[in-house]
Amino acid sequence: MLKRMITVTWVSVMLTLTGCASSRFAVEQPATTNFGQFDGLQINQFKSNLAAEEPTEIAAGLAGQLKEKLDERAKSDDKQPMFAKVDTAPVETTNPLIADCTLTSYEKGSRAKRYFIGFGAGKAFSTVRCAFIAANSEATISQASFDGELSIGMFGGSVNEASGAMLNSIIEFIEANY
Repeated sequence: MLKRMITVTWVSVMLTLTGCASSRFAVEQPATTNFGQFDGLQINQFKSNLAAEEPTEIAAGLAGQLKEKLDERAKSDDKQPMFAKVDTAPVETTNPLIADCTLTSYEKGSRAKRYFIGFGAGKAFSTVRCAFIAANSEATISQASFDGELSIGMFGGSVNEASGAMLNSIIEFIEANY
């Protein structure tokens, strides 16, 4: 009984300390080729359309974070790796796919407003637009926009949760088109 109470308390504390991040994607150009036709994924460094320093710094780290998430997915027991090789450098496979992404919007929001007010006040969000390009033909296979947002969380949550949710939506999109 005591063990159950401790477990419930621990889970409750963890849920209140984290933020509630969500994500979605909007397809701008449906995939003309199944992503399963490609044997490698080259993730170019994310660019930023925003002039401020913080979004530019955020964009600079997103390619590496996306690669890490895809590597974690490939190591998962219940998932098969989608590509033979995933890298942020040029991929040397016979038929690679290139993810060319640009950060188009970013708002850090207010941690205090997320904590004290909630209900969307102080919301953090980021949007990335990605083109998926066949490296061999340089043809654009698909384009989509990916959003991540954080609207509530105990202690306001971390703005990184919004970026993480956005990267998860990119992976969902790749899986849906694989």
